This record gives sequence, C-alpha cells and structure tokens, in this order.
Amino acid sequence: MTTEQILESQRTFFNSGVTFDVNFRLAQLKKLKQSIALNIKPLVQAFKDDFNKCEFDVYSTEVGMVMHELNYMIKHLKRFARHIMSPQALLTSLAVQKSSACL
Repeated sequence: MTTEQILESQRTFFNSGVTFDVNFRLAQLKKLKQSIALNIKPLVQAFKDDFNKCEFDVYSTEVGMVMHELNYMIKHLKRFARHIMSPQALLTSLAVQKSSACL
C-alpha cells in the first residue's frame, strides 16, 4: 500500500463514525496500554540505544508517564464524553447554536 492509500483508508475509517463511540475509544486505549506493557524491554533498549537512557529514566520519564495518562483517560473517558455534542450538532452552524464551555 502506498502512503496515499493508507491515508485514504484512515480517513474513510474515521469518517465512518466508528471512533465516536466511547466503548471503541476505551478498547483502543486498553490495547495501547497492553501493547506498551508487553513491549517494555524493547522500548527500554530503544531509548538506551537512541538517547543513552537507563531503564529507570525510561520508565520514570517516558513509559511511566504515558501509562499514568492512559490509566487516567481509561478511568475518566466516559465522564469526559458526556459533554461531547452529537455529530449532527457539530454540523449545525455556530451562529444558531447555544453557547457552552464544554467540549
């Protein structure tokens, strides 16, 4: 596949609306978390090779922070998603919508 084909495939997937579902988002966050957890050793080695970071530094400044953010988002995503407007509301002109500070 060419880069253009991959990009078009990704656009089609995103425009299908699948990513709007909170359960889909949660599943993707959990997959990412699991993938990072299963690949700690290669990640540590890559940081060692590229930046000469020791294992403690990699975990405390890179992997640990990302895992913490993933845990936070997994825990709070449903609450954050309550304030997201429907796709139809997003298409409505801003001039005719009521104002809100929530996303």
